[in-house]
Amino acid sequence: MNPASEALQLRDIHLPDGISWWPPAPGWWLVLLLLIITIGLGIFFHRYRQTRKLHKAARQELEKIKHAYEQDSDPQVLIRSLSIWLRRVCLSIYPRTDVAGLTGKQWLELLDKCFIDKKQTERFSQGAGTQLIHGPYQTSVDFDPDNLLNICQHWLQCLPKQRPVKP
Repeated sequence: MNPASEALQLRDIHLPDGISWWPPAPGWWLVLLLLIITIGLGIFFHRYRQTRKLHKAARQELEKIKHAYEQDSDPQVLIRSLSIWLRRVCLSIYPRTDVAGLTGKQWLELLDKCFIDKKQTERFSQGAGTQLIHGPYQTSVDFDPDNLLNICQHWLQCLPKQRPVKP
């Protein structure tokens, strides 16, 4: 044996431990953050487009109802059409379980909740809007059709741009 090698007491070469998968490198954190932001923006824009489609379809349907009333001048058909239209729009916006069973004053109060500006004097729970409770089921109705159409048009403009969770 060589006395010089015994004095140094050299050991074998040790390789470092393998790279651990946790914690990830900063680049992977950035990729994860970008992925979360992209998914969030995708969901937001999808909901925004769906709501815009809903508003556009509701506006077109209201224009059809208004045009049909101008052609026929039948207030009974108008109030039935508006009642159905309001119900369909609310069922598209709010959860079905919260809207489908509402009748009478509760139904009109839900419609009134959509008005953004509190200065709006005409509401569904007052004036021509109250005819929506019994008017569609009666053979003759007495109300101001133009006023009810204006209330419905203003209500459509005040609808939330995003779908609310609860009415």
